[in-house]
Amino acid sequence: MGRDLRLVAFSMLLWGSGEGLFLYFQPVYLQQLGATPLQIGVILGVSAIVLMGVHIPAGMLADRIGRKETILMSSIIGILAAWGMFAARSVLPYACAMAVYSATALILAPLSSYASAARGDWTISRALTSIWAAYTAGAVAGPVVGGLLAQSLGLRVLYGIGGSIFVFSTVLVGLVKRQPVEPTRSGDSSFALLRDRSIWRYLVLFFFAMLAMYLGVPLTPIYLHAVRSIRISLLGVFGSLSYLGTVATSLVLGRLSPRRSFVIAEGMVAASAFLLWQGRAVPLLGTGSLLVGAVRTAHFLVAPQIDEIVPRGQMGLAFGAAETAVYAGVAVASPVAGLLYGVGPGLPLLLSGCLTVVVLAATAFARPGHPLAEGAASPKAG
Repeated sequence: MGRDLRLVAFSMLLWGSGEGLFLYFQPVYLQQLGATPLQIGVILGVSAIVLMGVHIPAGMLADRIGRKETILMSSIIGILAAWGMFAARSVLPYACAMAVYSATALILAPLSSYASAARGDWTISRALTSIWAAYTAGAVAGPVVGGLLAQSLGLRVLYGIGGSIFVFSTVLVGLVKRQPVEPTRSGDSSFALLRDRSIWRYLVLFFFAMLAMYLGVPLTPIYLHAVRSIRISLLGVFGSLSYLGTVATSLVLGRLSPRRSFVIAEGMVAASAFLLWQGRAVPLLGTGSLLVGAVRTAHFLVAPQIDEIVPRGQMGLAFGAAETAVYAGVAVASPVAGLLYGVGPGLPLLLSGCLTVVVLAATAFARPGHPLAEGAASPKAG
């Protein structure tokens, strides 16, 4: 791993440690502020819409003004939003600050394209999964520490601590070298890439995969706390286990082909949904929490699959389109989860497990030559 990737990895390690303090507890904190499960689902859905909307502009911005500059912009937004959530004392201002924080997702496309250009002899899968494993490693202890702090100080303080850690993360990423803006091929417009049908086949598949996998995720902390009577401190342990699962699966699956790894990650998420739905003993719930971390690994494996079929000068736009598809699935899943939870608290997990199995089968059969994967073997233009 070269100097710049090391700096990025350490920056992501710090960011993960700050974000890990509060992210897992957001549904519980919203409930403490007075939000209903349906309102929580809608708020998470709005945040996911923001997540969905920033990626194509972020990718285009990275292709036009530079990847480092776009990454720094995201970090500054994150600092301000975290302190905004700390300052909020009711649902509406907190939800607004939370939506602004979601805009930090604009880092994903430029960071993916930065890592792709700076990976040296590493494969794109190994470079990306290593960076995101560093982020997740930082987040591993966050829920445990956050849960312990929240027991005595309350959940609100976690946002102030997290925002302060983000400052140091931003300083580190500011030290990486600026990469030159890659020229697009002659005659290509910014959106010409999005008229490629092979790209769209991937995007549709990623949308349904993330919709299925994420459906059981947003309200799981509430389900465990309210239905399984898991106390906040133990809930933090489960949150840390999910991050630990992401680290382990990222490091292992990052060495396999992206498509095969994606299928394995889907299987792990399906298993986690059923365990969390029916599990009552702490070891079973802990195992389900560990396995659900694969949903993030599946997300990390989206960019390597897109990287194989796009020209280097349009990586930012292509990665942005892929992230848009991913977060479109998340945006749909969050309010649907809220509605299902109102009917029956275990329904989001049950439906997530069943739908993920169906999408897993579609992904497994998306082999080169199959319509879903047509174009995957085409040479990448430089």
